[in-house]
Amino acid sequence: MLKSRLLAAVLLICSASHAAGEEKQKVLWGGLGLSSAFDAPLAPVASKLLTCTAPNDVGLCPIEAFALETMLNADFDKIELQRGYAESNVSYLFSPMIDAEWVSHVVLAEGDDRYVYQFLILGSSLIYEVEAGNSQLLSSVPMSLYATRYFSKPLSTEEQNDIFEAMYLGTEAYNGQKGYYNIFYNMAEQASSKSDAPLKFPGYVKFTGVGFSDESTSVLAKDFDLDNLTPLLASWATANLADATDKMIIPSTFGQNQLRLVFRNAEMRLILPEPLYEFDMYVQAVETYKNSNFTCFDVAAYYGIKSFDDMLLDAPIQHGEDSCAFLKSGTAEANPIYVANLLSQIQKVMFSFSNDPADLNDLQRNIVTDKSGVTSTIKQLKQDIFYAN
Repeated sequence: MLKSRLLAAVLLICSASHAAGEEKQKVLWGGLGLSSAFDAPLAPVASKLLTCTAPNDVGLCPIEAFALETMLNADFDKIELQRGYAESNVSYLFSPMIDAEWVSHVVLAEGDDRYVYQFLILGSSLIYEVEAGNSQLLSSVPMSLYATRYFSKPLSTEEQNDIFEAMYLGTEAYNGQKGYYNIFYNMAEQASSKSDAPLKFPGYVKFTGVGFSDESTSVLAKDFDLDNLTPLLASWATANLADATDKMIIPSTFGQNQLRLVFRNAEMRLILPEPLYEFDMYVQAVETYKNSNFTCFDVAAYYGIKSFDDMLLDAPIQHGEDSCAFLKSGTAEANPIYVANLLSQIQKVMFSFSNDPADLNDLQRNIVTDKSGVTSTIKQLKQDIFYAN
């Protein structure tokens, strides 16, 4: 099991005592939503579960009933989540949102369980203020959950979907922790300490662009719809940047600065704050080559930061030796591994903005040119953007 890294937090006694004396903001359950339409879902298993044919007596499909129960049982620090309507809570709503699902797959060169699958779910816990024609996002806690499984034979699409369904509805324990592989348990754990209903969104960073060179497009488009791959990479970057910095990151959207939220029987648009800092990436090249006994599926990309019209960072990153693995000859399909390596590279770049110097040091061997210049720029930018106050 590989999970997104959790940053340890220790609450000071005086802070906890002060918080305990404050009245929590009442927030109403708004329903489970998707960020993509049912007719073209980026999370097809969640979409199917949310459009069940036999909802319960209050109109909820099992996936939403499970999410609701999990969130109601969470011990939120700053909000009081309520299910029923009241005059005091009607303006503020809470919704878990599922962004995307993804499966990565490789076949190892040896071993009994050579077929390796990694299952990824991306989502966020949202708090928003509802006003006619002007509903605004107030809080977002992005979340990624990914699990690695080993099998002795390939999985069918149906078998892969069964694993995703278990990540939505199952409570399998690991190391004594119930629901370790469940997205809603993990959402509740993250949101319990971070979800809030402030007067405005407390952050101005957003991942705004994913581009592809003609060369990388010609390769990846043979197996993937880049219109689907683009939001997946952006959501993954957003979740990892939030995890690395422990800060609120504006949800990634392209075009209009609005977030689409699709429910079982409704849809709404949330107005997002305008970012002061825009993160983006441009996939320059993908290449397969042999390295000693290993096969390498290399990916190279530029990672940028701009503020209005000023380009603050344009870092060339190559996966290099990180892209090499001992795989069974003739069984590896390059494109799925390219995407898996892009996901790994994005995580590494986003974590270079953490407050741990080791994460930035770890990135240095992947910087193609001007290592010292790029390193010093990231060091200064992360201080200015995330840790100045």
